[in-house]
Amino acid sequence: MSQDKHNPKSTGSDLPSVGRLALPVWILIVAVMLGYRGCIYVDNVGGGLSFRPELYGPYRTMAQLDSVQPSTGGIEEAIKKGRAQFSGAGCGACHQANGQGLPGAFPPLAGSEWVLEEGHERVVRIVLHGLNGPITVKGTKYSSQMPGLPQLSDESIGNILTYIKNSKEWGNETGEWITPADVKAIRDETAGRTKQWAPSDLANVPNK
Repeated sequence: MSQDKHNPKSTGSDLPSVGRLALPVWILIVAVMLGYRGCIYVDNVGGGLSFRPELYGPYRTMAQLDSVQPSTGGIEEAIKKGRAQFSGAGCGACHQANGQGLPGAFPPLAGSEWVLEEGHERVVRIVLHGLNGPITVKGTKYSSQMPGLPQLSDESIGNILTYIKNSKEWGNETGEWITPADVKAIRDETAGRTKQWAPSDLANVPNK
């Protein structure tokens, strides 16, 4: 008896095959959009999430952690000290710890053209004597006043401004180091000044 009736030769057409399941286009679009939003979120808040108190205990802030790090000298040391002095001098109360300021009230330092502009003549004067008058920062006008802080030492002012100009958390990286000698020279030059600066007056000051 022929075996062909019981074991017919397969032609291949009756073998199981693996099909391709088409992925709906809308799922791909949603996935791309979610990934994009995720990247933006990390970019915007990454600096704020970089310090985790549960990881760096007993230190509760970056400034406290910096205070126990070994001295490196130079601009890096000034930035480290300036971060702590920025908080200690009360600068963060108006400009906020993230450098974003308060909308409609106090201008941001992060990305500010006044901060990123090369030179220190104007920013040192602002800290020493304050600022009064309408000012435009990143396309937005502000009318609040800033009091002067002449009681701060030359070193503290230099450190704070060096930190502000080089705060990587804020996206500021000018590479400028404002030394105590820089601040002292301006303090001596403007020793007789008793009133705050107007933005229009500062525009006439060469920003060395």
